[in-house]
Amino acid sequence: MNRVWVLLPLKGFDNAKQRLRSVLSAAQRSQLFAAMVEDLIEQLMQVGSLAGVAIVSNEPQAELLADKWGLKFIPESDVVKDLNTAVEWGLAQLSNNASHVLVLHGDLPLASKAAIDAVVVQADSAVTLVPDWRDSGTNGLLIPLPSPINVAYGVDSFNLHSELVTQAAMNVKTHKPSRLAFDVDTPQDLAQLKVLAKDGFSGQRCKTVIDGFALQETPPANSEQALELDKLYKRLGL
Repeated sequence: MNRVWVLLPLKGFDNAKQRLRSVLSAAQRSQLFAAMVEDLIEQLMQVGSLAGVAIVSNEPQAELLADKWGLKFIPESDVVKDLNTAVEWGLAQLSNNASHVLVLHGDLPLASKAAIDAVVVQADSAVTLVPDWRDSGTNGLLIPLPSPINVAYGVDSFNLHSELVTQAAMNVKTHKPSRLAFDVDTPQDLAQLKVLAKDGFSGQRCKTVIDGFALQETPPANSEQALELDKLYKRLGL
């Protein structure tokens, strides 16, 4: 019987979303990230097929969230230097509890119970990847334990993870469309999130925070931008 855990590697909230510095203050970035994380946790708690949810972090606010929601908190050790080593450390700590781990990130404001369930049910001997909507990053990684690869988050991680799994003589599955495909890194993402939140697709905490920001709504100004927005909605299955 599969025992699927979710692992959330969370950076320091005060330093989150640095690429949004041109449009949000440090306090606003921290507030937005905290809202996205808790909205995600709320959805995770509704997924009955999960054996558990764990947070790996050295952030006090993350530990408080783990206590609030009854999650397993994994403190980072000295071996953790970056996102990849944080995930590897978390996987190692779950090796006695889980048959599979779904690694998700805190900035997935459109995550829903159904979207998470659709990935969890695919747990088998293969590795399942949920790419971002541009097919560049890895927003979700469902991996059997012991892990057949060392994770490789960073530039073009979706393609790199696919190659690593293939090199390990494992099957790889790509899951899309999915609401998990949208993450928030750039001012453009933030502008798109405001539109998506207004349409009711984000979590309530995230929507409340976004509504409080003085963000300029910029409708698609040309056909290229309109096509990109249309592509986004299709990739999210909306």
